[in-house]
Amino acid sequence: MKINIRISLIWGIIFLIFLSSITSNASSEVYNKTDLENLLFKQEISIPIDTSLEDAKLQPIDTHIEFNNPCWAINEKHHSVRIGYEDGSVITEIDSQIYDLEFSDDNHIKSCNIVFLIPEKADGNENYYIFYDSTETDAPDYIDHIFIEDTHYFYEPISGQKIEFDYYKIFQDEYIIYGVIQKGEIIGNPVSQHIAKVIPNSKIFETNTIDQLASFDIRYGIFGEPDYTGPAATTKINKNILVDGNLMVRFEIEGVSPKADTITDNIYTYYFSPTDTKRIFVDVNHEVLKTVDIEDPDVLDGIYSGIITIKSRSKTIEKMNVGTLLPSIHIYDEDETIKEYFVPQDPESVVKELILSTEDDIDLGSKGWICLDDPSTGKVHGLVIQSNKGLIDEEDGIQIKAYTKQNIKLPGIEGDTGSVFLCKNTFEKGGSHTTILPQGFKINFGIAFISDENKGYEKIDSESELIQTLIKSIPIKRENVTDEKEEKEKYTLTTYIHFASSAPMGSLLSAALGKNIPYINAELYQETSLKSSGTAGRLPIGSIELDLEGNIFKKIKTIIGLFDWKNASFFKKIKFSDLETGTYIIKIFRENRLFGKDRQYIGFSIIDLKKDEKVRIYCRPQSSIKLSILDTDKNGVGNVKCSLNYNDVPIYDSYTDKNGFAILNTPTYLTKEYSLKVIYQGFLVKEKNVKFKSINRLITKKESFTIKKYNLNVKIKDTWGFSPEVEVAPTVSSTEMVEQVQIKAEKIGDGEYKFISLFPANYFLNMKYKSFEINQDVQMDNDKTLDITFPAEFEINFDVTNNYGYTLSKGDISISRYGKSVSEPIDKNGKSKILVPPGKYKINVYMESKEIGRQEIDVRGDKKISILTSEESFIHTILIYIGIILVVFFLIFIIWKKKVYTGVKLLVVAILLISLFSPWWVLNGNQGEVTTSTKTLLIPPTIISFSSSSEVLGGDVSQLPSEATMVLSLLSVIIMVSCLIILLTIFTKNKYKKITTILSLFSIIFLILTLSIFFYAMSQITEVGVGSFVGSGDIDTSFPGITENKILPSNWGPGIGFYICLLSFLILIVYSFYRKMKKNK
Repeated sequence: MKINIRISLIWGIIFLIFLSSITSNASSEVYNKTDLENLLFKQEISIPIDTSLEDAKLQPIDTHIEFNNPCWAINEKHHSVRIGYEDGSVITEIDSQIYDLEFSDDNHIKSCNIVFLIPEKADGNENYYIFYDSTETDAPDYIDHIFIEDTHYFYEPISGQKIEFDYYKIFQDEYIIYGVIQKGEIIGNPVSQHIAKVIPNSKIFETNTIDQLASFDIRYGIFGEPDYTGPAATTKINKNILVDGNLMVRFEIEGVSPKADTITDNIYTYYFSPTDTKRIFVDVNHEVLKTVDIEDPDVLDGIYSGIITIKSRSKTIEKMNVGTLLPSIHIYDEDETIKEYFVPQDPESVVKELILSTEDDIDLGSKGWICLDDPSTGKVHGLVIQSNKGLIDEEDGIQIKAYTKQNIKLPGIEGDTGSVFLCKNTFEKGGSHTTILPQGFKINFGIAFISDENKGYEKIDSESELIQTLIKSIPIKRENVTDEKEEKEKYTLTTYIHFASSAPMGSLLSAALGKNIPYINAELYQETSLKSSGTAGRLPIGSIELDLEGNIFKKIKTIIGLFDWKNASFFKKIKFSDLETGTYIIKIFRENRLFGKDRQYIGFSIIDLKKDEKVRIYCRPQSSIKLSILDTDKNGVGNVKCSLNYNDVPIYDSYTDKNGFAILNTPTYLTKEYSLKVIYQGFLVKEKNVKFKSINRLITKKESFTIKKYNLNVKIKDTWGFSPEVEVAPTVSSTEMVEQVQIKAEKIGDGEYKFISLFPANYFLNMKYKSFEINQDVQMDNDKTLDITFPAEFEINFDVTNNYGYTLSKGDISISRYGKSVSEPIDKNGKSKILVPPGKYKINVYMESKEIGRQEIDVRGDKKISILTSEESFIHTILIYIGIILVVFFLIFIIWKKKVYTGVKLLVVAILLISLFSPWWVLNGNQGEVTTSTKTLLIPPTIISFSSSSEVLGGDVSQLPSEATMVLSLLSVIIMVSCLIILLTIFTKNKYKKITTILSLFSIIFLILTLSIFFYAMSQITEVGVGSFVGSGDIDTSFPGITENKILPSNWGPGIGFYICLLSFLILIVYSFYRKMKKNK
């Protein structure tokens, strides 16, 4: 025996010398970059994701490495570490970056974190290695793709309305990808821990290059504006750039709320992404420092993160043309289905218009993603959280809330916001709403913000599980987090493989020569998840230093040093390390067999791992069983799961093709009995015990099964008898399933769905939209059709006003859809309520059979809507008429009674009365039958727009900044004070001449002040809107209930109220000069 071993070693050395000549000559083909071949050490890297997936290409791998040998390194830039991947024929070096170095001495490290990207050519069959050396090497010469800049932004479009913040600007090559806001404000709204995604190919950071915002602060609701607080409102932060490398940057931002009751401490990581899809990862850490009794918890009752859209349009200021409200929200919800919700494109309410409310109770599903997107273009912004469960102990889970809001609307300028949030799970149906954030509450999670221009929500869905895996694998070091999770104990499983013949060092020869040389491969699974794999052999490779210069003895010494002799084994062996407790199955395959292309499944073993273990696997040739699954019409049934199990552990799974065929392979263990399971749509169709004989190595075993199938048609109507205009997504499931699945229906028409080829069983039919849900038992023993009325109805609350914005105290509202209508009266407070199913409706407002308002409305939830009608204001009309009558009367008084002084004073007061209730600034636009008119009033202090077309008869009240409303109110007070002063001078004229002169002077000054203030304030407003106080041009005009704006030729300038006030001023001035000249004579 000893002689045979010695002879084998001699022949092995001779063979290695031959191999060395091949390797030496082929080295330039094996490595694309020459410095790899000079490095002493090589270790394989475990990749946490399936690189055969298309979405895995160019994804970042960020992992921790423990070096088996001393690794030379001075710092993150100067070191010996390289990454290479082997695709079966060559090893290719790829760009990498190291950080968080742990030094063993001044020039060597024992561990580090390393970053690289999965190559575009990856197909799942490649292996990844880290190469390094114990002695000094040249520094890697990689392109630095990522840059970070700590900077400041300021812009003030309107005096007092500013956008100002400190932020980190992230560059990829020459383009800005993100701005991460440290602290600041956007038009009065505090912002911190916000990411601003910049539009593609931007080289400047401006308001109009910001495409989307995402928030990562904990916040809660308060009354007033802004309507939230938390660390977003911090005025002092701690910040630190943690890593700045060629492929990745990482930085930390910490901020405490103004009340010192909450803190957010986030770590942001951006990896080089040479694709159109951009991703930034955030390790979020929220903590409640003092108990918070939430002031306004209706929506903001503990927000973890969210996507915030700002849409702004200005005719004159390019920087104010920002963003778009994407029309859809897609969510992977707790039913494990994708739901879509509509986003109003032109919100008309200054209060939050809820898309998803607390009571809707929409929770996140296991894939953990939400997004805002446009299905027509594919533009999408999404969030993927590491998990929807297990983040906190109580009220576990993530609830979704969403709303839109109109922030500002002025002539030529409009600003809206839309938000979707990941929230604390504060409400479950049948329970109460939690409105307190308790002291000591903590949550830590990883999340990714993903954007793409054309791949839609499908991109977020397809990447979500892969991104979740990557998030969990990122080595984030938090020095200030003391309550780290306890590290689970890890074990090693050593596997010895017997009776598995192959070529010596077959995998090495296959890689070096590019030939199909047999070798043994082992794969380790936990349940159906592949945990690790590798090549089994007797003599593992150690150092790969190949210095083959010199005599034959030096070459032999070099080649002997190529191998890890300490771990040599007489039997083929593979070692799996860092395994947690659990049940594993080791599968053994013969790759590149001499006869045939397919790998052979030649051995397995099942082990319940609780400590370091050694296991022996005795291999046998492969046997196969071919299954044929047919329906009752003898047609093949595809996608049927067929499984071979041993001791209730699946050892081989396969799915039938479209013809109903599947082949299962197993080692030919003659004494073992397997359980064959056929599973269709989660149901166990057949379970049968099978054994394999020696003959099955050559002749495939065959089995055939028949499945009964039925179709279920579901026809759905809403409470008005029409097809629902929202997606209710019917699904069926069954308690009879051995593997729980939600079977989705195929939509075949409006309100018509079909479940195709259901297995005969008792099912649970479910359909849901927001808080409305239908659950119905269905027994499938033949083809069936169900007619179902979906009960969803939402309340529309109307607030109806006249064309001055005052409450309309009578009339009727009619709402109609597809020829059906309902009407409700308007009460004395201008209110009305109507319950309707989701859909698009026409609204008509009548007073005494006269139509005074019409518009369209899209109902997807409870809605509050203000309708401004064409009905005139009685107060304004009567007071203007009174003013005109007084003007005429006082003119006659002057002429008839010859009391000029008194008559002029009273005439001015009458004119000012008309001025108070007349428009001070107007804009008129028209094109064909479409007309619009905007007027600025002092009473009430607002700006009102009214439009008329075939679709619209109505308007809205513009949302003014509070400062503008205050100014308009002040002007009306000044005018009224001027009127009182003028009236007072009539009585002081004869007795108190000096006082009369002073009062007259004050009245003139007040009118000058009124005209000047209005001109200045309105100029400021029009400057950011239409561009000037007086002018003409094409104006982008919005209409109530219509998503698309229309461009109308328009003109604008002072209104009659302004001119009449000016006339009053001129009359006083002229009359004062007249009296003075008359007195001088």
